[in-house]
Amino acid sequence: MKRFALRPFALLATLAVASGIASGYYHFVHYDTKTAPFLPIYEKFDLASLPGKTIQYYISANGPTKLAPRDSLTSVISQVRAAAMAWNVEASDLSLAFGGISPEGAARNGPGIDVIFSDEIPPGLIALGGPTKRADDMAEDADGRSFVPIVRSLLVFNRDLSQRPSYGDAFYLSAVHEFGHTLGLQHTLTSSAMSTEITRAVSKAWPLAADDVAAISLLYPHPQFQSATGAIAGRVVLAGDGVGLASVVALPPRGQAVSTLTNPDGTYRIEGLPPGDYYLYAHPLPPALAAEVSAANIVLPKGPDQEPLQAGPNFETQFFPGTREWQQAGLVSVAAGAVTEGLNFSVQPRSVPFIHSVQTYSYPGQYGVKGAFVNFASPRGFIVAAGAGILSGPASAARPAEGLTASVIGDGVSVTGLRPFTSEFMVIDLQQSGPQLLDGPRHIVFSLDGSIYVLPSAFTVVQKGPPSIDAISVAPGGLQNRTLALSGANLSSGTRYWFDGQPATLVQTAESNAVVVAPPAPAGHVAVVTALNSDGQTSMFTQFNAPPTYSYDVSLEGISTVTITPDRLPVGADSVIEISAPGAMFTEGQALAGFGSSDITVQRVVALSPSRVAAAVRVGANAAAGTSANLTIASGLKWFVQPAAVTLRQPDPERLAFASPDQSMTASETQSALQPNSNATLRILNLTQAGIAAGLSLTLGDKSAPILAASPGQITVRIPNLAAGPVLARLTAGGEIALALLDIDAPPPSILSVFGTFSVPDATRPASVGDLLTVLITGIPDLGTQIASARASVTVGTTSHQVSDLVRIWQEPVAYQMQFRLGSVPAGRQNLIVMIDGRTSASFPIWTR
Repeated sequence: MKRFALRPFALLATLAVASGIASGYYHFVHYDTKTAPFLPIYEKFDLASLPGKTIQYYISANGPTKLAPRDSLTSVISQVRAAAMAWNVEASDLSLAFGGISPEGAARNGPGIDVIFSDEIPPGLIALGGPTKRADDMAEDADGRSFVPIVRSLLVFNRDLSQRPSYGDAFYLSAVHEFGHTLGLQHTLTSSAMSTEITRAVSKAWPLAADDVAAISLLYPHPQFQSATGAIAGRVVLAGDGVGLASVVALPPRGQAVSTLTNPDGTYRIEGLPPGDYYLYAHPLPPALAAEVSAANIVLPKGPDQEPLQAGPNFETQFFPGTREWQQAGLVSVAAGAVTEGLNFSVQPRSVPFIHSVQTYSYPGQYGVKGAFVNFASPRGFIVAAGAGILSGPASAARPAEGLTASVIGDGVSVTGLRPFTSEFMVIDLQQSGPQLLDGPRHIVFSLDGSIYVLPSAFTVVQKGPPSIDAISVAPGGLQNRTLALSGANLSSGTRYWFDGQPATLVQTAESNAVVVAPPAPAGHVAVVTALNSDGQTSMFTQFNAPPTYSYDVSLEGISTVTITPDRLPVGADSVIEISAPGAMFTEGQALAGFGSSDITVQRVVALSPSRVAAAVRVGANAAAGTSANLTIASGLKWFVQPAAVTLRQPDPERLAFASPDQSMTASETQSALQPNSNATLRILNLTQAGIAAGLSLTLGDKSAPILAASPGQITVRIPNLAAGPVLARLTAGGEIALALLDIDAPPPSILSVFGTFSVPDATRPASVGDLLTVLITGIPDLGTQIASARASVTVGTTSHQVSDLVRIWQEPVAYQMQFRLGSVPAGRQNLIVMIDGRTSASFPIWTR
């Protein structure tokens, strides 16, 4: 195993460097050679060492000391949790999970992310984040690629949040950004979440851009990620020599950019590109800004001697295949699962980029919004811009630089003029230049004296203004006055509603109003309510200075006591615990639990009732028996810490326990899962004849489940009539109790009959190819009056058929009717099988000819 002599760094100094500007999706990189070929070795968490491929983050109990008006510690914690959740993307195998609130400096043995609040943040920064501890030895991932394992990461927030309220987009996006650093990502200039605030063009409604998704997914790829995306590869050279740390950007005409930095020999490979056509351009890193310690303040890659490898020389930005006029550039096609190679750049030298670090704003209301959104139905069809090199003249008479031009990449929009605005900003006037204008990002190319600067996602075209919430009132529905009616402007069926950082449950929606259930919160808590639209806009665009709020009932019951059963957990084993917390108002999907320790990971939480949850937990093999851990439970915006909630004990190989989920259940030949009103056999570890003789009882979801047969190691039970979903199983054998979380599957579809246009296709009147057949189905839940045909299929014999219609015909009991055209099948008796949402019916006989 290769060993790196990784050097320790001063904590906040290291994080401050990591928070400067860098370019393209980029990771913390090492090379084990000084000559080509250069293969990047990334720093990342070791998925193989993480239970469930999940990294836990722990929020310090020592929170901020100063807050803005209308802000609260409850809101801060909820926004941090929401920011972590943003990185749980389908294309990545890594998940982030709340590990609890714990004392600052608590000892933790395994990998994790510590979130703390500090007074030592450099001036002007709200947060810092990045890896702080790495393994000495390299490891190999599942694909055989070497990497440097991150052991611990740190996210530090300023304890003074009086100027940056947590409910605003800026705080949330800073938290998303810093979590990206803790996972192994550096900065970008492609207007993504991992950009600094200078070029960031994401919002609370769109927290991640394509560059961010590619970056995290390349570090921790889902098995289907590579096959679903494509790649571009080539080299950047200047006078025949490779240019290291040049940024190469793949820019779709109407979409988000994805980019990377070159290796020391100038080679590059942009992976994670959605299939489509792209412009391709290369540009140098920008000069260091004030207070930056190096060019672009990037954490430089390190060679085999652990010395940093410097960036190559500055050069003129150019589009592929060698032009500074984007209109003359060729589009590069990217196909899923394929690499387009040989896309090389031969660039020309330039001492310093003249234009760089440009940022844009729009004004949907009284103050600027970044990134910019433009709605041409409004009178404000312009954006404002600031940046190095685009203005000239004294501050009192600043104007666009002489000869400066700007043009838009992307259909339907053109620049009509540049004009002064303030001493630091200019106005870019825009107009719609086509009959049909589609939503999405547009890019701007600035040109001056033969040099160009490209700003990806300079603005986003939208069809209406940002949402706003004008009124909040209690609606009928109970739930302790948490059913609320919201009304406002530019609200739609796709609008989401957040109370602080916690989403509300949508009950019904109509144009400009909605009914929601607010998440649980402490008595008297005042939550800021935000609307988030699917076009990327939020109500904070116009309501940040006076956001709508909702005050929770002051008489709401709080959490005062928490009971955990069992409260002693064996080291090196999986367990299920039951947590009782009166007043918690647990809701499925909004209940969380964490022990503030990497020794104990929570793998699953299931809400059993408003006051009870069950949690599947795993205690690490290296945890110390005899130690205790605090328990944090959270329900929506409510949270509570129970000190010394559980104690770790020595392993007990003879304890009564359900087998692991993939080994615990067997069923009949026609049944592959636990289903209501059916028999199943459960495997029970250490169930002895003596335990059976002492008496057995089993409950599933608080319902008695008759035990039909029992023998050492297993029981056969009758599953009661339960709704589909997880249930807590409780087995009592003598004086021992075993708990487990089992999943009850919905019953399969049941075919009542099949008939053709005039008759049932039996042996005397078989169906013919092309006949329209109708299938009557029961045994499925009410899925609405009509189900999308893509959710169902019919197989006759071995031939699959496309469903053309799927309509509910009865509601009590629920029954659906589906139709299909019979394809080519052999003559004679055939078995017809229906599949809906992955559930397969028993076969039904029909005859064909």
